[in-house]
Amino acid sequence: MADRNARIDAQLRNLVRVTTNLARRGPSKKKSVDWFKRVSDSKPPSYDGKGDPVKLENWVRDFEKLFDAIQCPDNRKVAIAAYYLKEEADFWWSQHKETLMARPDFDWKAFGVAMKEKFYPNFLRRQKATEFDELKQGDMTVEQYYEKFVGLMKFAPS
Repeated sequence: MADRNARIDAQLRNLVRVTTNLARRGPSKKKSVDWFKRVSDSKPPSYDGKGDPVKLENWVRDFEKLFDAIQCPDNRKVAIAAYYLKEEADFWWSQHKETLMARPDFDWKAFGVAMKEKFYPNFLRRQKATEFDELKQGDMTVEQYYEKFVGLMKFAPS
C-alpha cells in the first residue's frame, strides 16, 4: 500500500510540475496561418482603377477564386485585396477606407460593390449590356466572335 501511495504521490508531483511549467509559458499559441503570404505566393494581379472596367470584374473574380482556393477567412479578404490596389484605386481606397470599414456590414462583398460603384458605374454597365445585345459577327472570325460574346455575356441581364 505504501508503494502505491508513493507512486500516486510521484505522479501528482509530476502533474503539478508539468502544469506549472505550462502556466509559466502562457497559453499555447496555435500556429496562425499567414493569409497574406498564401495570397502573395500566388502572385495575384493588382488593380489600378484605370482602363476598361472589365479589368475590375476580372480582378474581383481572380481574388474570389484565390480566396476560395486557400479558404481565406472573410475577415481577412478586404485587407489583403486592398494591398493589391495601385495608383488611382489605391488613392480612392486610402480616402474612403475609414468610412467604409466603419460600416457594420462591410465585408468582401460590400468592398466589391463599393469598387464597382466607383470604377464601374451603372452607365458603363448598361453600355456593355447594350454592346452585348447589339453584338453581330460582321467580319470577325467565329473564334473572335465567340471570344467577344463570352466576354460580354456577363453583362446580359438574363
